[in-house]
Amino acid sequence: MPMTKIALGVLIALTVLVPREAWADVTKTICLRIPVTISDETGHAGETGRRIRASNGRGGWKARGIEIDRVENSSGSEIDSSSFPQRANTTSGCFDVQHAGVETVTIFVRTSGTLLSGNTLDVRSGSSNPSVYPVDVALGASGGTYMAYWDTQYILPRMYAIMAYAINAFRGRYDYEDLDVHWYSSSNPADTACSNDCINCFSYHSGDGRICISESFSKYKFVLAHEYGHVNLRLGIGSEA
Repeated sequence: MPMTKIALGVLIALTVLVPREAWADVTKTICLRIPVTISDETGHAGETGRRIRASNGRGGWKARGIEIDRVENSSGSEIDSSSFPQRANTTSGCFDVQHAGVETVTIFVRTSGTLLSGNTLDVRSGSSNPSVYPVDVALGASGGTYMAYWDTQYILPRMYAIMAYAINAFRGRYDYEDLDVHWYSSSNPADTACSNDCINCFSYHSGDGRICISESFSKYKFVLAHEYGHVNLRLGIGSEA
């Protein structure tokens, strides 16, 4: 029997008026994409669609293995708190969250992560801890995959995306190593971690690698990947090259 206009109206009203708490939690997969522009476009450029799309200012590289600190609902309360912090998938940059209802949630992402072969990556400014960056994503009622994009390009997430791509793509014997990447700005007096190291080069500290990148070179994939190459040779095969 066809649905009457009255019955249809009741159904729509119930859908709108049911509180979020009445929805059942379902698994929703969120894939994080970091906007990246690079100054040296020639050669192997990494991600397909690496530039931010001019039409809507969105696009970017996969947030491989990045740490999700927490997810908050539209009221500012944490959701699925027992699952966080967690790391996104090492290759897809996606993660799962249990969520009910329809709303825009905020994901808090830290520029730290775990990559293929057990390698870890921290990207920070000076001696500070890896920074946290919020990004919003609108979730529907059903399970499935949702894409989360930053509308603003930030330096540390951009550096993380480039370094994570390089580490995953070119490993050799580089396994279970820890890499610390510092963005060095001479205008910031708190940036003291690289004061005794050379800038735009690799150094070795207590068994771990450290790379210090200056402000002007943070968009050069060649500089970031080149210095990672030194780290890889030093820690992966013991070469001093």
